Amino acid sequence: MLYAVEKRAKELGLDAEARLRLRQEESKPVLAELRAALDRMRGLGTPDGAFYKAWHYLDAQWPHLTLFVDDGRVPIDNNNSEQMMRPVAVGRKNWLFAGSIKGGKNAAIFYSVIGTCKLLGIPPFEYLRDVLSRISTHPHRLIHELTPAGWKAARDAGAIKSA
Repeated sequence: MLYAVEKRAKELGLDAEARLRLRQEESKPVLAELRAALDRMRGLGTPDGAFYKAWHYLDAQWPHLTLFVDDGRVPIDNNNSEQMMRPVAVGRKNWLFAGSIKGGKNAAIFYSVIGTCKLLGIPPFEYLRDVLSRISTHPHRLIHELTPAGWKAARDAGAIKSA
């Protein structure tokens, strides 16, 4: 039910303020019912049992789990963060062979730039192809234009043609 509210907010293109109002109207009552059910289960199970431990974990995490309902900017879950970290987990063994500390740092920079492009909706290959072809002649005082955010702003303004 909570994700249905989030889906509707996304489909309607709601800003943070409108999303907050929708969450307060529709998600908050669902969370109140869930909290009441959790409270009714208080004390069930034995202290060393799995249910008891799960209940205490959920109870302790409740403020973090429900933060989204009081702030329209906060996503309902951390799926985007998890997706951004996936390349780190997948590549972990490969990075043992980065060649050197400097190679590892360069790989970290590269993954950060690619991740930023993805977050901004920029095709990483298009961004890298353009920036690498212009970086040696680009004026230093305008270096901010070569960051992913600056590049996107220039592209959106029509200063950079999409390939």
